[in-house]
Amino acid sequence: MELVIETKPVVRQGRIQIIKFQYFSEGREMKTINTNSEGSTARFYDFLPVIPILVFFVLAIILHFSGFDDSYTFDPPGLLPLLNLIFLFICPMIVGYIATKGYMASGSVSLLTLGCGVFSMAVGSLIAGFLLQAEGPNAVSYLN
Repeated sequence: MELVIETKPVVRQGRIQIIKFQYFSEGREMKTINTNSEGSTARFYDFLPVIPILVFFVLAIILHFSGFDDSYTFDPPGLLPLLNLIFLFICPMIVGYIATKGYMASGSVSLLTLGCGVFSMAVGSLIAGFLLQAEGPNAVSYLN
């Protein structure tokens, strides 16, 4: 009679767990010795996406009860052009560059149209970001 210990991956409730089985070679009577010790870690990673949402709601509640009125605005003169430059010009230009390299490598027309679309959006957003500082209806037309 020989003692045999095996480990097998088992899927339980959407998680892969490593189970160790101990049995004697004659009787084949199985007994679980140890389950996966990473169960608590997996539960933490399941909760991780909820943390930014909770932080957002807590900050919203704090700002609501802290006495700010609707009359407070934070609009420094260079903020809109700077944010348009970063998020609506540089990011689409990177996407357009990657789409252009993909078109040159594969010849896919959909990548060419994606690159042209994000390029036109990036240039329009850059122009509109600087024109929105001046009062007038034309800047909003450029941005839209």
